[in-house]
Amino acid sequence: MNYPRILLSIVLSQFLLISCEKEPDRSNDSVPPSLKGVFCINEGAFLASNGGVTFWPSDGSAGVVDLFSTANGFPAGDVLQSMRIHNGRAYLCVNNSQKIEVVSMADFKRLGTISGIAGPRYFLGLNDSLGVVRVNNLTFTKDPNRRRLKIAYPTTVGINELTYTYINAQVYPNPADDVVFIKGLAGETLHCRIYNYRGQMLLDLETAHKSISIKDLPAGFYTLLISDSKGNRCAKKLVINRVYY
Repeated sequence: MNYPRILLSIVLSQFLLISCEKEPDRSNDSVPPSLKGVFCINEGAFLASNGGVTFWPSDGSAGVVDLFSTANGFPAGDVLQSMRIHNGRAYLCVNNSQKIEVVSMADFKRLGTISGIAGPRYFLGLNDSLGVVRVNNLTFTKDPNRRRLKIAYPTTVGINELTYTYINAQVYPNPADDVVFIKGLAGETLHCRIYNYRGQMLLDLETAHKSISIKDLPAGFYTLLISDSKGNRCAKKLVINRVYY
């Protein structure tokens, strides 16, 4: 009798049985005391309104399958596009629900909702009171529309959209070197502000000549906010690129 072969067969069978054991469920059904970890955005199925945020704590403890639903008792909405953390709050752009859910990063409970936005995709907080939202391309041009938001927090709720009319201004050349020009707003004095990627305002001016000198700004990526005398606004991505020969 081949005892070594029998012994090897027994060991292998035990190994296979152990390897096929079902891994225990490590998900959590409550919000962890600390939200330090990894957030995974799940957009959900189209028209199913089941978008959510999966969270895995950095300490290796049990994760939460849908953090938003767990904290608030209802799903975030239809097609959760992105999440951005800004000043202790998370901005969840729910594209097909035409809204941005704003939650506290302390417990992920909803502080309020910014509604009436046509297809929000990404949010960028510029400072304590100003943010920019990239939305669906409503005009089907190459330049994506963006909306500028005034974000206010009286007590624990109240995130209010600053209503305005989107102005279709064109900025050229882009990429630019020393000067950029604004086209499409004849006879208007424009208020222009330029922010860097950190949300710091580097330039604030009014111009009646539809031109802006950017020679003192370093090369890089910026956001140019333009408003007219009636308060209508738009935001444009601006690239400053200098090539020396």
